Amino acid sequence: MPDISHEKTAAAVQGSMTFPVLFVIAFAMIGFPLLGWAIVLLVGTAMSLALLAYRFTTYKSPRGPSLLPYYLLTADGLRLHVLEEHFMGFPAAMRSIFELTAFEDRVFLVSFGFILPVVFLLGAVGLFCRRPFAEYLAWFLLLGPGSMEWVHYIFPLLQDGAYRYFPGMWTAWLPMIPGIPGIRFLWQSRAIKET
Repeated sequence: MPDISHEKTAAAVQGSMTFPVLFVIAFAMIGFPLLGWAIVLLVGTAMSLALLAYRFTTYKSPRGPSLLPYYLLTADGLRLHVLEEHFMGFPAAMRSIFELTAFEDRVFLVSFGFILPVVFLLGAVGLFCRRPFAEYLAWFLLLGPGSMEWVHYIFPLLQDGAYRYFPGMWTAWLPMIPGIPGIRFLWQSRAIKET
């Protein structure tokens, strides 16, 4: 595979905010009827924060393949976490707390078990090929599942009765172990950009 020079990468970055912005808008429009307001709020917050972080860091100085270890480990941690959520009834628990009638088990499995891993796999290929949208996906993965899965420990507080297990609690930390150092690695791009 031919190496892409820094000059070509810098030229490819120009105008690269359009696709991430459209991605966030499309998710919100598709997500509300399929997933419900609470899921769109949680995921949409991560997507919006990722948009801001991307714009002020790796938008002008992409990290590319050097980010792959953090990215791939976070994506794999997320896959294991989604597996626990699936088997332990995460959609039903979310429906009971937030009255999400549309958030069915099959919608969760297709969205988070099949579609999202494919998106993140394509993002890994994009990072390898130094594609700007992949830099945004990296921010989304690392800021969302890579650092915000701690909300699983807040959900039990929203349930009736005593604090107890909520689906996803056991493995919520898996994507955060590589995700938080990955955020630090990406944030350092800000310093690279300013020099």
